[in-house]
Order: sequence, then C-alpha cells, then structure tokens
Amino acid sequence: MSHIAELLTARARTTPDREALLELHSGVRHTFAQLNDDACRAANMLRSRFSLSPGDRVSILAHNSAIYLHLLYGLPKIGGIFAPLNWRLTAQELAAILVDMRPKVLLVGP
Repeated sequence: MSHIAELLTARARTTPDREALLELHSGVRHTFAQLNDDACRAANMLRSRFSLSPGDRVSILAHNSAIYLHLLYGLPKIGGIFAPLNWRLTAQELAAILVDMRPKVLLVGP
C-alpha cells in the first residue's frame, strides 16, 4: 500500500458494515463503508471547488471532529496533502506555520 487511504478502502471492502467511528458528542455511528464514502466525497468536493492538484496542501483549524478523518483518508486518494493546524496555537504561531506551509485551502471551524 502506498498511502493511508488505501487502508480504509481495503477495510471498507472487507468489512463494509462494521463500525469504524462513533462520534461521542452526537452518538452518530459510521461504518467503514460510510467513512470511506465520506472521505471520498470530501476530497472530491475540495478538488472540484478549489481545483486541487496532486501535492496541494489542505489545512484545517477547528476542534476535533469527523472531518479530520475525512480529510486524512480522502486527500491522499486525490494526491492531496493533509496539514492540520492546532487550534491551541497563538495567532503568531499559526501565521508563521501558514506562511511556511502555504496551504491551497484553509478550512476554519467556529
């Protein structure tokens, strides 16, 4: 296997109906097939909306949620690079990281 996304794809084929994720705050459960589909949808939406090319970075600055897994597993499927940011960093620290990293897309939570 060449990237982490292939692990999820293989697992979704092997045990599609087995639970992969439980969101504790909402009680929502996701199977491996659902998680894989959500990851593909997220990556494809970003690719079409922002014209992502292989090697482009996508960052997110938000509290933990399922979208992190969608990006972690979805972006490698389209050649993208997931570059999450820590919401606990100061504005100056985040600015320095963003200047250095230069993500093509920055997703920001509330």
